[in-house]
Amino acid sequence: MALMVALGGTLACGAPATVSTGPDDAAIDSVWVGLMRGDVARAREGMQAIEDPVFKERAQRDIERLQRGRAAALVSALDDGSWLAARYDASNERALSRLASTGLVAEAATAVWLESAQRSVETKRGLSAARAALGRTPGGAEAAAFEIETLLRTGKRAEATRRLRAMDFETARLRLARRRLHALTGRLRLAVTGLLDDIEADLAVPASLRLLDDLLATVPMADLEQRATALMTAHEFGNDWMGRVGLRVAAALALRSGDTQVAEQMLARLVAPTAEEWRLLARLSARAGGPALTPEAAIDVDSERDQSTPLRQLRVIREWGLVARESYQRFVEQGESTELEDLLATLDASTLGLAGRAELSQVPHHDYGVLGRLLDSEALDDAWEGQFLLGGQALGLTAEIALWDVDERREMPLPERPEAGAHYIEYRVRNPRVPGFLASQGADFQGVGLDKVVFLDLDRIEAGEFWTTSLSGPELAPLPAAGASERRDLLEPLDVAQRLRSAAHAHYGDDYRRAVVDTVSLHERKHILDGRDFLAKGVGGKLVALFSAGLLPSAVRSQLERRAQLHALRHAEDPRIALAQCIAFLPVEGARRHSEHAVGYAILVKEFLTVLDEGEWEGAVPLAGLGLQGDASLLQQLHHLEPETIRAIAQAIDD
Repeated sequence: MALMVALGGTLACGAPATVSTGPDDAAIDSVWVGLMRGDVARAREGMQAIEDPVFKERAQRDIERLQRGRAAALVSALDDGSWLAARYDASNERALSRLASTGLVAEAATAVWLESAQRSVETKRGLSAARAALGRTPGGAEAAAFEIETLLRTGKRAEATRRLRAMDFETARLRLARRRLHALTGRLRLAVTGLLDDIEADLAVPASLRLLDDLLATVPMADLEQRATALMTAHEFGNDWMGRVGLRVAAALALRSGDTQVAEQMLARLVAPTAEEWRLLARLSARAGGPALTPEAAIDVDSERDQSTPLRQLRVIREWGLVARESYQRFVEQGESTELEDLLATLDASTLGLAGRAELSQVPHHDYGVLGRLLDSEALDDAWEGQFLLGGQALGLTAEIALWDVDERREMPLPERPEAGAHYIEYRVRNPRVPGFLASQGADFQGVGLDKVVFLDLDRIEAGEFWTTSLSGPELAPLPAAGASERRDLLEPLDVAQRLRSAAHAHYGDDYRRAVVDTVSLHERKHILDGRDFLAKGVGGKLVALFSAGLLPSAVRSQLERRAQLHALRHAEDPRIALAQCIAFLPVEGARRHSEHAVGYAILVKEFLTVLDEGEWEGAVPLAGLGLQGDASLLQQLHHLEPETIRAIAQAIDD
């Protein structure tokens, strides 16, 4: 009964139990360290030390996930009839349903409580399940770490402090939580010292190194930075996740200390640099006499850096960022919306006396009636070379600005539009300097199309792709499906998005990034076309368009995202990339129900599966002729389709 109550989220969570620990808890924590690092040997060593059969099996399957991926671990658990299939299910809702219906004996209850805590979207329910496991061993130490992590994530620092003080044991996971608490409560030196101790004790994970890098980059602590530099540069980093992050942090520390030779040695061991690593390489390039690809790189090599234009720009940008965030926070906490003119005036006032400032209140803007207003980004191009600024105010929101570094600026033609010379400007950007309102609240945009301007965030596009990840092990068979409803189900995509990307990557090689960015560009191009068509309609036409898209703003935006991605499916050089982008958002549940991209893409994938299943596309052949099984999930087989088949199916979907 207690198990079912905890899974139902009704167990009282106001009075956490005393934590119980035993020998297995240390081994479980060692497995966690190995999994976080991507270190199979460390995880396997911890697994072999676990005596409890339930936690031992969990560790074995977690290692399988590390080596072969989530989907492979799920299929393996399903084949074996293991309750741990819930741990690897793509759907949180279905995972919780699996857990609630297991009917497990009491010996497995602790592991089920922990899994329920991890899967629960609601904070209260997650804490309830975790606290039910605190007094049991093994598992109590893991439950304690999850509890502290949840308290920190939800801003309950005082309660987290009290709970940590009451614990008379330590694990690597709890140590990291303690360092985060120290950082969040302003005890930065204590946090850095603890992180360095963790590295020396071989208990750090990649998140520890990232936190260390952030803290040392924020606050000068010369003695601790010297200790960190010595530790990191002397460390023999492997090829796992820990090694990659460690090399980047070691390079950053060396660069800040002026030792470019060590920085170059560290970064030379990286393959296919990420966005963060790219920025470090850019700074090294500038110091070696190459192009200064970021403001920081230009400042590094400028002997008159105190008066340099990039430095003056960064000072102005910093003030803008502070003002913008304060304005957004008032809107979130008090519902106080700032009008565009007021925000621009405040931004201008915040930079009085700073050289190189721009008079934002003098920048012309475009008025789109009830939809809102938008600053003319091109007007700032000459004055702020190398920066892209977007500003305006949308219907129902507070005024906002956002700013990035420009990687490339392109003038793009619009042959679909009848007027002569129709075009828009596409900015390919990196490194967000000032967040827009939605971005400040956690929204993640790869790009945006806004009538006359498109911007593509290369950092976000690259982060959303698996540039170097390869799939190991045999291909997974699709799960059986009874009837059309199960055959077209969207809850479990397995690893199809990754397989589609891998196939495209194998085809393009080093040119794959360009193909991905071009696909996103096509998506945003459709937003430009739809926006201009909408603005060209009369009032009656606009109302019809709104009603046809569901009238509510979120429904309208979901349909616009669906149409834009359908455009990419039809016209991208390789539609497998566009299809993978859709599938990566599945399943749509929890917070994703409020994401226009996720909802729009799910509608599109469902339409795609329907057309495929019913054979209603030009050149259609039976499923077997495509190498697909008609009695299994179609979603899990889409990577078998040829690019031109994907394009033909997309052409058959209604606009």
